[in-house]
Amino acid sequence: TEATGGRLIADGALGFWVMNNHWDVNFAAGQAGVVPFRFHLLPMAGPDRAAATAFAQGATTPPVIVRTGDAPERAAAPLVELVAEVPLDLRLRPFGGEAVLASVVNRGEGEADFALRLPEGLGRRVVAVAATGEETGAEVRLAGGRIEGRVAGRGVLRLRIDR
Repeated sequence: TEATGGRLIADGALGFWVMNNHWDVNFAAGQAGVVPFRFHLLPMAGPDRAAATAFAQGATTPPVIVRTGDAPERAAAPLVELVAEVPLDLRLRPFGGEAVLASVVNRGEGEADFALRLPEGLGRRVVAVAATGEETGAEVRLAGGRIEGRVAGRGVLRLRIDR
């Protein structure tokens, strides 16, 4: 309602201002030509932060990496390998310069055990964190380059993995 001067939109229309640049830099946030975007909407009866967070985590799309120029060919290898008996999603992003934030997303109804196999040099310490980065105290085990944990049904478990 802020964009409409506090008025509700009577016809139920939604408006979006789509940007292709989310980095905080000093150049124009624009791009010539067609820029495709994908939207996911979650109808809800009222605010539910946990459901909205799980929905957003499940709807994100990882970047597509394209090799260009004379880059040497290398076999693709995952940074972190997710091992689970049920389908789970894994999202990775840098966190605070010296850590990686791993979000394990469970779209299923029941709890799911999982393991993350880490590359050498990653995983000096691991803690479960909230979306804001504070430790939650959820039990997570780290041994021999492998993290073991459990994620609730329809839940997201965020792990800060220190280098």
